[in-house]
Amino acid sequence: MLPGTYNEQLTISKSLTLVGTGSEITIIKAPANLPNTNTNGDPYIVDLKNGATVNIKGLTVSGPSLASCPQNLIGISVMSGATLNLNFASIKDCTYKGIFAAGHAIVKWTTVTDYRDHGIFGFGEDSTIKVSYSSTVAAQNSEIPGQIGVLLEGGRMVS
Repeated sequence: MLPGTYNEQLTISKSLTLVGTGSEITIIKAPANLPNTNTNGDPYIVDLKNGATVNIKGLTVSGPSLASCPQNLIGISVMSGATLNLNFASIKDCTYKGIFAAGHAIVKWTTVTDYRDHGIFGFGEDSTIKVSYSSTVAAQNSEIPGQIGVLLEGGRMVS
């Protein structure tokens, strides 16, 4: 992907690779209107589904520039057996959950910041999360007390 800010809501249902030119200059930013929701009914910026394996490297996924954050906004939603390989990336600004994985997520050299609930949240007995060389920093003044950096409920934490 060329440098720039892409105001998009992406739904990815087939295996592919997205390579930015750097997380500082290649940004997928949530549009003001998020018409689509994932299978849980939550709005998202990027949604992976249908067993797709998606490699994302060198870009930022950013929440919208709004006075108030959309309720339950997910930065990257990993559903329906999908797999996320996220490297040298950033998820920031106004998300409820940075990553919601009801599939598989491998996160390396990535920062997840300004989330209001969970930085990385895995859910379901078939889900896995592997996080290395990465950091999570919750939003200041969140309406939700006790934000959690990484949480896996019912799945397998690989490392």
